[in-house]
Amino acid sequence: MTSLEDLLPEPSPSDLLKRLRSILAYAAEGGALGREHAVIYLDLRQRLLDSDIGKLLPGFLYQCVTVFRFKEFIALYDPDTELRIAFIDRMIARCIAIHPPESAPKPSGDDQEPWTF
Repeated sequence: MTSLEDLLPEPSPSDLLKRLRSILAYAAEGGALGREHAVIYLDLRQRLLDSDIGKLLPGFLYQCVTVFRFKEFIALYDPDTELRIAFIDRMIARCIAIHPPESAPKPSGDDQEPWTF
């Protein structure tokens, strides 16, 4: 039997980053993390590391294997919650800028100058 999840398209790395951002921000705000956060974080993190943008991800995603470890990391980063969120947003935005969503128009190459010798 096919599950509904099997019928849905695989989310893009940009979509995964946006989902991860919400968990990271929640942790950075000092939210009470539970098992559901841990499971989602582990899944999103692994999918991103295995994706074609894996090498572009910020270093803390390699080091912070669990969301609880990330919460410790971000608490040490800065005591100001707004600065923590800004740091997360910069890291996510950098990844998306380097690897834009698949829906973004790609240059066709037709408007480029031909090579001349």
